[in-house]
Amino acid sequence: MSNEARVVAMIERIYDAAIEPSAWETFSQELSTEFGGAAVLISVERQSVAGTGGKQLAIYSAGILDDFIPVLLTHLEKGLPWGKFAKPEFLGRFAPTSELYPDDQLKETAFYTDFMSPQGLEPEGPLGHVIHADPEGESSGIGIYRRVGGRPFNPQDIEFGNRLVPHLARAFDIQRQLGGYERERIALTEVMDRLPNGVVLLDSRGRPVTWNRSAERIADRDDGFRIEADGPRLWNSQENVMMRKLIESAIESGLQRGEGSGQFMPISRPSGRRPLVTMVTSLLKPAPQSSGRDAVAALFVSDPSDAKLSTSEVLKSLYSLTRAEAELVGLLASGKSLEEVANERGITMNTARSQLKQVFAKTDTRRQGELVQIVLTGIATIDLE
Repeated sequence: MSNEARVVAMIERIYDAAIEPSAWETFSQELSTEFGGAAVLISVERQSVAGTGGKQLAIYSAGILDDFIPVLLTHLEKGLPWGKFAKPEFLGRFAPTSELYPDDQLKETAFYTDFMSPQGLEPEGPLGHVIHADPEGESSGIGIYRRVGGRPFNPQDIEFGNRLVPHLARAFDIQRQLGGYERERIALTEVMDRLPNGVVLLDSRGRPVTWNRSAERIADRDDGFRIEADGPRLWNSQENVMMRKLIESAIESGLQRGEGSGQFMPISRPSGRRPLVTMVTSLLKPAPQSSGRDAVAALFVSDPSDAKLSTSEVLKSLYSLTRAEAELVGLLASGKSLEEVANERGITMNTARSQLKQVFAKTDTRRQGELVQIVLTGIATIDLE
């Protein structure tokens, strides 16, 4: 294979890694081959997927024993003999670290003793390249270590590496951008899953892009409403046609103006239970960098029989209720009458009325229906689990 073809092949592998980070492992193996069987280490700083705001260091390697990766991480934390290799003159190129730290002193360092010597690496600094360095001094980069008895690195090796440099930078930016989309998606999914109402996001053909846990729970009952690959499906054929028209109208509105416009309809159920309640709306046009850019419409669906509250601790915190008062409110919100609540809790009607009176005062309400309404439409219905 010609030198040009080898460079092209390595560039393709770099962009594979931008999409699927595990491909950095394959890239490191191929880079090792290009540099005469050298040991290769690639470290990539990335944001925590959990969305904590912290960073993780991913290590990919060829010719490095797994047992020595923790040793490497320890020394990276302390600082390598040549520092973090992130000085401006070493950004944008491959270069020998001997420019920063003399090779004749390397044998005296703990890094050589702990990491390099036990793995048969020559007592000379690696070729290195900083892919990215942030203002805090953290960096992503590549280190190529010559093995004892391995061929020396030459100017052609550095030239080969430097042809990869701009692509490594672009791949890092792509990977970081995709990581941002993934963190955004995870956060939005968790928020959606906590909502008491079902939410189904639809693309420009009315197909579901994603849906939350409440929508899945309603669909799994197969009681008048399902989520299928080509879109929501209702058991009643006439209602299904109506729903399809509402979705098409919302999609058209969203594509043309990017303005939300909600339309409502009930969904009858073969079980005879109270109808599901739905709203179909177009979505505002998302920002160009948004991971929700494929969704143009949303279907909201709720099951009246699903009305529930979070723990009584939430009600106590929100409205300064006692435990007994919070339990009473929770039972009323589930659709029970005050008499049924009194019987279930083993208290007299006078006690129940007294507790209800205290709840009215604390929630600034006057009627039982008003109390239930403000509770069920507030944040007490958000799922905490």
